[in-house]
Amino acid sequence: MSAVSSTSETQDVINAQLMEIIREARGGTRKSKEMEAIGRFADSALTLKYQKNTLRTVRSLLQQIQCIRDTSDLSYIIGSLILRGIPTPLYVYAGPEDKNTNVWRLHFIPGFVGLPSEEYYKGKGPGGMNTLRSYKKLLKIVGEAFDIEEMNKVLEIEKRLSKYINSSLVYDPPVISQATLKRKYPAINWDSLLSGLQIDDRKKSKYVVDAPQFLAILNNMVAKLDLSAWKLLLSANILIYHLPIMEPPFDTYYFNFYRHQLRGDRAKPSNEYVLLDLAKKYLMIPLGIEYIKRHVPQGHKKEVRELVDKLIVSAKERISDTEWMDISTRKVAQEKVDGIILGILYPDISYKYKVPDLTSDDLAENLMRINISMSHWQMEDVKHKLTYKVWTNLIYNVNAHYYPNGNRLVIPAGIANWPYYCSKAPLGWNYGGLGGVIGHEMTHAFDVNGKEFDAKGEYADWWKDADDRMYGKISKDLVKLFNKSKYMGHPVNGKKTLSENIADLGGLAIALGGLEREIKRLRVDDMGRLEALRNFFIAYAATWREKERREKGLQALLTDVHAPAEMRVNLIVPHFQEWYDAFDVKPNHKLYITPDERIRIF
Repeated sequence: MSAVSSTSETQDVINAQLMEIIREARGGTRKSKEMEAIGRFADSALTLKYQKNTLRTVRSLLQQIQCIRDTSDLSYIIGSLILRGIPTPLYVYAGPEDKNTNVWRLHFIPGFVGLPSEEYYKGKGPGGMNTLRSYKKLLKIVGEAFDIEEMNKVLEIEKRLSKYINSSLVYDPPVISQATLKRKYPAINWDSLLSGLQIDDRKKSKYVVDAPQFLAILNNMVAKLDLSAWKLLLSANILIYHLPIMEPPFDTYYFNFYRHQLRGDRAKPSNEYVLLDLAKKYLMIPLGIEYIKRHVPQGHKKEVRELVDKLIVSAKERISDTEWMDISTRKVAQEKVDGIILGILYPDISYKYKVPDLTSDDLAENLMRINISMSHWQMEDVKHKLTYKVWTNLIYNVNAHYYPNGNRLVIPAGIANWPYYCSKAPLGWNYGGLGGVIGHEMTHAFDVNGKEFDAKGEYADWWKDADDRMYGKISKDLVKLFNKSKYMGHPVNGKKTLSENIADLGGLAIALGGLEREIKRLRVDDMGRLEALRNFFIAYAATWREKERREKGLQALLTDVHAPAEMRVNLIVPHFQEWYDAFDVKPNHKLYITPDERIRIF
């Protein structure tokens, strides 16, 4: 394990509950279609004699790669792999347009390379050149095991792609016709790629190109890179994807590099842990349905909704009091808060998704069947009018999400647990715990990216120029604050983490405002108020408790848009006078900030 945190502790409790469901499905009577799917999936993962079937499926995929004869075949295979959930340099998904969120289209975005970021390919990631050598060695060993010579040569191809994987997405990406797609990126055979995705596009739909520069680079590589190099790259993608579910020593190769060297994990996970990790991802609907039946109390959804409603009122009040923002902009911002589409704990309507027939003896085959069926289900949204009543977030995960496209906020059931939320918690606790999380996600509607979208969640210019200038000035103060900080001896990137830091600061303000309103409603006296404030800040700090290994922490500094957990508390709470009141913080205390240096964005 590379880290322990409040999130992971809560997730461990839920994981144990999910594992009970899986064991029941595997060993008992399967009384529902969901339990039948879970049981078959578990059998294919845990029955040792079936592991060779996974190898057989992988070899079959590799053989298809060797049959590539031209760029038409190459394009078809890339589409086919994406459909099956196997990473390639390109990724395709169905999602809303930025300027018309009622219309869903296929999006083309950067896909996968084997190392976490561009810095690793330059030998500047944690571990330096040693990490790069280890990755090269992994490619060589695994390639040779499958009679693929010189697979380590993909390193140079991935290095070229890595520059664009995480940095080439654009605001308001172009929506283009199939004819334009073919004209701008002619080396890629789009008919073949769509055929590989099993998409019948005789109507000549429009597409969203979220990373035009990346797609141009990919098109150039398809035109100029030898097919033998493409075969090596796609073979590497297939093998890396399947390594964790293959029999020893392949799963050990994966662990030693990706989990131990890159993240600092000390012990290889058990087969049951690997199964659970896969089931959570691939059986999210059947496993989610069974989890709701057993572990989400009646009335829980209503309670959390009431908390959300109180925070919406608080958010609107905070916006109303934001003096640097023009009154007309404040009005639209309040409308945006009112317009947030909420997903609380679990979807309100039944899923139309049908789990495919699964086999009990081939895990790799099951993963492909599930990915194909999920892709087909998602593609249905391209054909029909979008509904946000069904969402595909993992309801048992300890997390929450805001999506600027569509102005959506999802609070899965997993995070509505201790220490984030408890029906019997003392006044203040739930506001500092789950309230802080919800406020954080609400504030993402106004972070560097979110503020570019209006109340409908559509890309629009709705800020006054003066508002933008003030926003930029306050943002710079926040960037400077985090840039001055170090973690494990290395500087934090205040610009990279800016949106998350804005969400932390604004989210805590929203949650705190919600608590102050509740204190007034309940007519709590001064001593009771101070106790509630202490509960609030202790809960907030408790939800960010974390210990992580050095390897994981350094990797996160390079790749994560979130600041280290301790800074998300210690650099945020000193900007609130209520914190000073609650704990009698004085100027000689380490975290004290003078009132004129405290930052308020909302």
